[in-house]
Amino acid sequence: MQFRKTTNPSIEERIADVNGRAYDACVNPARDSIDFIKMDIEGGEYHAFLGMETLLERQAVGKVAFELNPLMLSGHWDEFHRLLETYRERYAARFYKITNEGLTVEASLDELFAHGETETILMSLSRQE
Repeated sequence: MQFRKTTNPSIEERIADVNGRAYDACVNPARDSIDFIKMDIEGGEYHAFLGMETLLERQAVGKVAFELNPLMLSGHWDEFHRLLETYRERYAARFYKITNEGLTVEASLDELFAHGETETILMSLSRQE
């Protein structure tokens, strides 16, 4: 995989090749379940979610915390919004902003994507036990 990282728009972009594995390849979604995933992957969230679609489809994930950073996700901002909307529709995913005090406040995806600033988000999925 190739990831681009820009920490400041006035500084030249850096490109790095990194090895990655999909969550789906790391666990057996038919047997295993994950209660909580915390991502801090500087713009790689879109690809990480794509890499755990089987886990989400089988309702093997309870909650996912991730950053919503428009600068880092700039190349996939709209696609990521649509992908999360698909999860909301298919899997009854609910989204919460995590405040600086650590509280969760439910919000629509449109609200979260409209802010245009870095937000810490919690996605909660209904799981069948």
